[in-house]
Amino acid sequence: MNNNFEEIIKNSIIYKKISQTYLLSASSKNIDLTKYVIFFINLVNGEKFSSLKDITFGEMYYKIEEKDDSIKKDDVLLAIKNIQESSLNFTSSKHKILIIKNIEKGTAQSLNALLKFLEQSPPNLITIMTCNKRNSVLKTIRSRALEININQLIFKSKNTTDKFLLFINSIYNDEEIDENLTNNKKNLDALIKLDKNLSTNLSNIFSFMYEIFTNKNWYILLNYLYIYFYEMFLLNKCFDIVPIYINKSNLLSISKTEKTLKIIKKYLNIFKNKTLNFKIQKSAFITSLEEIWQ
Repeated sequence: MNNNFEEIIKNSIIYKKISQTYLLSASSKNIDLTKYVIFFINLVNGEKFSSLKDITFGEMYYKIEEKDDSIKKDDVLLAIKNIQESSLNFTSSKHKILIIKNIEKGTAQSLNALLKFLEQSPPNLITIMTCNKRNSVLKTIRSRALEININQLIFKSKNTTDKFLLFINSIYNDEEIDENLTNNKKNLDALIKLDKNLSTNLSNIFSFMYEIFTNKNWYILLNYLYIYFYEMFLLNKCFDIVPIYINKSNLLSISKTEKTLKIIKKYLNIFKNKTLNFKIQKSAFITSLEEIWQ
């Protein structure tokens, strides 16, 4: 669980500023938004749920799910009817909570019905929506919700696995992520090891790369090296940025940094050429970096 998300929800409870409608968004499918929903429910209602399976839906908790890759109007209307009927005799101090996963899958008809309901929802109801494609959610829906972008919260955190998952998400599309990461944990492990070793002497890190650099993970590692040295370049140029990947105490020669960026960019193109011998190009690449930094 991201600490920044936890802090936002705790503060909203402490200062009694809980919103009636939330939209949790994340561009990466590797971020499990359901766990954020469960965390929210546990914190707001004092529950101890581990998953949605632990929840009994129908009296205090409700959910609308997609069917055949879309959210149907009839399902929205049924949930609204059940909420309105149960609210008549609802005396609990806890909040009723409506969960809508993948709100971007809503049809025009189902979202219009939902929109009317959100405009006049019962005061004891909290609606939590999730989405992986924020730009596909109607602006009128988004405007009625407190939107929490999990991607941005995670980028504010340091040295978390989520940070690396988000980085990989930025260089792959969803299908490629499933192919290159979900089914190959070694790629993520190599990335985390690279990040950890970048804080050491660079002559050692390039020797270390002989061990971890493969034809399966080169694209991930090179892109990570590029963004690492690009942050170093910007900080050396005194740009006012908040570094995500580099510690300001690790700033090194700007001229060497610029040369390194050129080399990485060059080999990003070279390694795409599958007719070339990977081992030879790998050796040439690492040797080029060592010559700069040793």
